[in-house]
Amino acid sequence: MYTLRNRVVVRSCSFSTTATEPYRILEGSKISTLHELGVTAGKLYSDRLSLGTKCAETKEWLWTTFAQRAEKAKRCTAMLRSMGVKRGDRVAVISKNRVEWATAAYGTYGAGAAFVPMYEQQQPQDWEYILRDSQASILFVARKDQLEIAAKAAEASAKSLGIICFEENESFMRLETALDQVVIPQDVYDDIPHAEDLATLIYTSGTTGEPKGVELTHKNLLWNALIIRQESLANMDRIPEPPREIRTLSILPWAHIFGQSCELHSMTANGAAVALAGDATTFLTDCKETKPTVLLAVPALYNRILDNFGKAKSHMPAWKQRLADRALALGDKMARSKFNVYSEKDALQNPPLNFWEKVQYKILDKLILSKVRDALGGDIKCLGSGGAAIPPQTRQFLQAIGLEFANGYGLTETSPVLSYEHCLDPQNRLPGSIGRALPGVKIRIAVDCDDSNDDFTHVAVRTINEAAPGEPGEIVVSSPGLMRGYWNKPQATNKVIFLDEQGERWFKTGDRGICEAIQGAGLHIRLVGRIKEQYKLSNGKYVVPTPIEEAFARSRFISQVFLYGDNRPYNVALVSPEWEAIEDELCNYKHVDDCPDLKIKQHLPFNFGPSEAIEALIANRGNAIKDLIEKELKLYANCKSYEFPKKWTILTQGFNVARNMLTPKLSLRRNIVLTEHQPIIDALYDAEEDDHLVGLAMTTSSKSSSSAEQERPHHRGTVPSSTNPESTKASIKL
Repeated sequence: MYTLRNRVVVRSCSFSTTATEPYRILEGSKISTLHELGVTAGKLYSDRLSLGTKCAETKEWLWTTFAQRAEKAKRCTAMLRSMGVKRGDRVAVISKNRVEWATAAYGTYGAGAAFVPMYEQQQPQDWEYILRDSQASILFVARKDQLEIAAKAAEASAKSLGIICFEENESFMRLETALDQVVIPQDVYDDIPHAEDLATLIYTSGTTGEPKGVELTHKNLLWNALIIRQESLANMDRIPEPPREIRTLSILPWAHIFGQSCELHSMTANGAAVALAGDATTFLTDCKETKPTVLLAVPALYNRILDNFGKAKSHMPAWKQRLADRALALGDKMARSKFNVYSEKDALQNPPLNFWEKVQYKILDKLILSKVRDALGGDIKCLGSGGAAIPPQTRQFLQAIGLEFANGYGLTETSPVLSYEHCLDPQNRLPGSIGRALPGVKIRIAVDCDDSNDDFTHVAVRTINEAAPGEPGEIVVSSPGLMRGYWNKPQATNKVIFLDEQGERWFKTGDRGICEAIQGAGLHIRLVGRIKEQYKLSNGKYVVPTPIEEAFARSRFISQVFLYGDNRPYNVALVSPEWEAIEDELCNYKHVDDCPDLKIKQHLPFNFGPSEAIEALIANRGNAIKDLIEKELKLYANCKSYEFPKKWTILTQGFNVARNMLTPKLSLRRNIVLTEHQPIIDALYDAEEDDHLVGLAMTTSSKSSSSAEQERPHHRGTVPSSTNPESTKASIKL
């Protein structure tokens, strides 16, 4: 193990580890599986740092090299084979990102088995379902405090499982101990997987039904990892001052395909160092200590950086606020001037800074903007985002403070990335942009995709009728990363996969998109929502709720919003406030009579019920809360007048994983939220049109209609699917 000070430096895209030794890049054409990726990286990158974790006792960062990773994976393969695992079997894990996670995954690949990742925060019944459905023969469990619950889930799965724990415990084998004791046979890699073999089963979140196991092969995942490496290195070349070294801080869960493909596999192919973040509360500390040069995250984290800058600015004196505004304006002008242009008009609209502006920018950047970059470690040059649309104002802010940005689009079923933005491409600034299709990927906007008459007993052959430019339709894709199918669900597979007239496989994404012709830029596709989430008001107008919810949740005072209006005359909304921000805004603790003595921040996260502090805040500041939320809803509304909620109510408890209202990747389970809050929603529609009472609904699942009536909602107000509001919003502070 090595500490951070011993790290190896990678220089830009010529990549050299020393002044005389050129950086050797892994040749993707010579490998065909993730197993071969791990073995080759271990030999090629050898003593380079691979994965780093912070020691809880010493607070030092300890690093595992690529050679050490490969050796651990080989020992894990030998251990699994000694336990009877053979090619074609499944091996499951319940863990957050850890070095042991990578060891178990690549050890499983070496044995020819498929890896089945699960989240620590999932419900035990989810573990049980996945273990039973996948028929896993081995289960890795990270935490010893979850062993008993995991063992019960394994027992209920109706198959005898071998259980291995990452931590020291009294009941089950510990991974490190087993690896130290294992004897590696000569033929440990005699039955390695083939490119078309199953590499992983990733279970979808089940927002509308039971989870489905997505079958991704070695060919799928390796293609995506290598193509993302190729595109990311090309983006480094586009940046005026590319990073001298590729280092990242892993904050995306590897149990989700985004983190697994782009952070773990792609960074392995890159020979890059990956530090494993502790949790949201240690994010900034981890950034300062590991100094990442590239960061991959979901929009909610970037939104929080912007929100906290705004909060910090609001506490500045007026003269300093003007300086901050000037710094951002100059930073934005500089960022725009760096973009490639398609026409003289573009160049005229984005002129470079003049001499005096450059002088001002240099001073204000050092005084203000550099402080934000320093809070993120000071070395970040490029940010990557996925999982949801990035708000334009967030992108503009990040580029104004001097950070380049690239967004991507994809799904679990496509391994995942389908399209990726090129840094400094003007097309990126278009609302809803999903970037350019990756090499080998085809993207179309299809109409007339109705398949309600099919029985889905076979793969259908369809003609793709493309929508006219500017007209919405379903995004359909063909990609080398397209899944083999859904595990044990042929009809579900045939619902989403079809063949065109030339026999090429296509996937119906379920996403709604629009294709537009942009002068000088060719065709541009933008994402506008999920088709399944779309509903129709009783007046015949259609509503796609998620983009509207996400726009409302951009307010630093609003954590989550659920919009509803299916077959109703207008929309209503359930609003979960960001209580800590509201408390800071409305309460002055120098005046004890103004607010409760108990501060809300001492009670976060409030996952299992409303805290006394929230109830006391409501009692003391109910009208002020109502006025603040109403103002924020109007301020952040990004919708047509008929889409704006005519009535809304405040919830004292948000939607979270513990209440089974969020999936592990933090997407909203809309059907469960609706069922649990149906009495409150009915009361909103039953309320008088001129009812201006503040209704503060206690969000428990045992509400009756009568109790909902007693908590009459106030008139008129999704979870950003990418992050946990209870953790990130409360902890990312600048």
